[in-house]
Amino acid sequence: MKPLTVRSAAVFFCNATMRKFDWTEEKLAYLREHYPTGTAGDIAEVIGCSESTVSLKARALGIRKDPSFRRTNFIGRYVQRAGVIKQTTDFTD
Repeated sequence: MKPLTVRSAAVFFCNATMRKFDWTEEKLAYLREHYPTGTAGDIAEVIGCSESTVSLKARALGIRKDPSFRRTNFIGRYVQRAGVIKQTTDFTD
């Protein structure tokens, strides 16, 4: 048996701890509807996955942010990260 290198050990442990997210048709429909104008964090919270899972799936499906979302949230994201304000968006129907 081949000894583990640092790279192969990292790949092994990363794959062992990762879980595959189950994308149902309802979750995909929600993603398609809300991703262009909503934040990945808000969508992730509603459907129960990570922000990166939301972003990666949207990218894989070719879903892009609406230009108006980019303009209005560009400054808000940095202010929110600094802890100055907390933006809230409600995506419940």
